[in-house]
Amino acid sequence: MLRTLAMIITLFLVVSTAAGSAWPQYMHDAQNTGKTDIAIQEGLTLSWTHTPPQAAPGWQWNQPALDDEGNIYYGAGYYFLSVTPEGILRWSVQTDYAFIGPSALNDGFVYFPCSEGDLYAYTEDGELSWSYPMVQPVNCGVTVGPDGTIYIGDTTSETVDNTYLYAINPDGSEKWTLCFTEADGIYTTPALDTDGTKLYAAPGDFNFYAFNSATGAEVWSYEYNAMINLLYSSPSVADISGSKYILFGDLGNMNAVYWTFLDENGSMRWHTTMSNSIQQSAAIDPEGYFYLASNAGTLKKVDTSGALIWSRAFSQGYLSNPIVEGNGRVLIGTESGYLHILDQNTGSTLESIYLGDSVGSPIVGDNGEVYVLHGTNKLACLEGELSVNEEDPSSGETILQISRTGATFKISIGCNSGECTIYNTSGRSVLSETMENDLFWNSIDYPAGVYFVRVEVDTAGGIEEASSKLLVVR
Repeated sequence: MLRTLAMIITLFLVVSTAAGSAWPQYMHDAQNTGKTDIAIQEGLTLSWTHTPPQAAPGWQWNQPALDDEGNIYYGAGYYFLSVTPEGILRWSVQTDYAFIGPSALNDGFVYFPCSEGDLYAYTEDGELSWSYPMVQPVNCGVTVGPDGTIYIGDTTSETVDNTYLYAINPDGSEKWTLCFTEADGIYTTPALDTDGTKLYAAPGDFNFYAFNSATGAEVWSYEYNAMINLLYSSPSVADISGSKYILFGDLGNMNAVYWTFLDENGSMRWHTTMSNSIQQSAAIDPEGYFYLASNAGTLKKVDTSGALIWSRAFSQGYLSNPIVEGNGRVLIGTESGYLHILDQNTGSTLESIYLGDSVGSPIVGDNGEVYVLHGTNKLACLEGELSVNEEDPSSGETILQISRTGATFKISIGCNSGECTIYNTSGRSVLSETMENDLFWNSIDYPAGVYFVRVEVDTAGGIEEASSKLLVVR
């Protein structure tokens, strides 16, 4: 008797009101909020891992980005990569210098800063469109405004003592440039006001600035009280019930380090102390809450008045940026290799997923899957579980026969024609083809793991179905 297999994919239907990519730039949007309306899938497990051609550090700041087809973009060492939602390399480009900061996407282009001093614009198919010369954009990410303007800063170097902040048109031409002569560099991703009229950045001169995003004119500045003039905490911007909040963390002084909250006029609303130093960006829940981390392994939730809701201590070294998913749960990575999913009301752990080495800032895809860079910039995809209901294979013969030679699987359906589909563990199709008698699938370009093959065969007795599991090993 032929057996049939019903594949039940435990994914949850997610509807996002935002158009385009689920995560197009650093911390999700031009305000660096780290908040998405998409809820993560339940029962996340490791679906696949993509290892870049070159190992590279930078897990804490380097966050991948997604286009509107779900393709992933990130840099590792001297390579800039694009990977499909199934974990298959689409393309890679290489330079003589390292890609360091997070990328951003807009209108079919992806922008990425390289430590040689250039900002590159690629098409989503990997063709270089233009490059813009800079000094040294170390750790700086790209912010894209609603009109397509690209904002990025750089740092000083051994030969250049000035710090620059750039506004670049979508065609790669200069919109405006600001020069800071007594500053040590922009090490963060700028942020835009919620109406797009102000740009926020800190050039490394003990001041935090608001600029007119259209002209570069200074609107106001705020002098922060810290022993070190640099900021490694990218600013975040919130508009909650008509009140605006601009927040950033500093590297500290002899007494403490601060998360500082400013109003839209540059006046301090309040600040809250943390221990060690702050290199993270805050995550913002539009319900009126902020999630603030520090390098001491502490994560705090505060409200719009600065009142502490809860504080959570991790004994696992540095923390990544926190993010907030569609149901309000908080995701955060740790240096010791865990991705934690936290209850937003208490800060308690709902789930911990161990990835083996330092875990960076996660992002959420269109279907609620989670992507994160960890260790030496390996890209991991976490997805909901796939459950399979099937009869005992010993209960009868199957029309489907599979054999393997090396990385190539031979899928046979006898002297018949049919349709063959191969799924990964998330239920995504990695191959769908019409076949006659035999089909050969080379798994060399696919991540290791379990796959499912399903055939619908046109036989003399009608359409018959059969399925089996495949194990891809390396």
